Amino acid sequence: MPDYLPPAEYRGKPNRFLLPARTPLWRIHLQSVKPTDFTPYRVGRRAGAGRFDGSPADPYAAYNSALEPGTAVADLLLEGIPLTATEVRTVRRVGVRGQRVSAVATTAELELVSLCDAADLAAVAQDLWLIEAEECEHPQVRRWATWIRSRSDRTAGFIWPPRCQSARRAVVLFGDRCGPAVLDPDPLFGLDLDDDLGAHWLNSMLVEYRARIMPPRKET
Repeated sequence: MPDYLPPAEYRGKPNRFLLPARTPLWRIHLQSVKPTDFTPYRVGRRAGAGRFDGSPADPYAAYNSALEPGTAVADLLLEGIPLTATEVRTVRRVGVRGQRVSAVATTAELELVSLCDAADLAAVAQDLWLIEAEECEHPQVRRWATWIRSRSDRTAGFIWPPRCQSARRAVVLFGDRCGPAVLDPDPLFGLDLDDDLGAHWLNSMLVEYRARIMPPRKET
């Protein structure tokens, strides 16, 4: 683990990734907020907080999403549930209580910092630890995020492969550099995850990860 402070003197520059306009993004969020709402920074641990969310030293709002719906599901629901040799993993229903999945599209081309491969990570003086560190190490990860942001003040966010999903991509957008105007919600797709239909959709996403969620109990 690179448990050291970001370098004070560094000549490298982050690699950039241009996310085209009209790129679909998938997001899981509280049913009480809009699909395009950024999540404000709040002091203290927050369930479902993203790897590159704001910190006390850099308290920006964040918009965590993914380029594929299954990636958004796995990133939220499978963290900390280990694989076994024979059993299908079971996701607890408490994890989807009050949650909704939405699709949006970017309204303009967005410039992101790319953290997608070894060269991208080396460009920010890091290695795989930055994108694979456990949740308990996220405070150190966010310290690095602040340093990377300071070296790329025009970029709207980061893009990277989530843990154990090297072919997929997660995206975070920074609320102090862009906002809901760069996102256009899909009026034809939005699904609550804590009902029967939500359980059916989730299981269609979870099957490739050898995981499942039980439907809600019927009241008698």
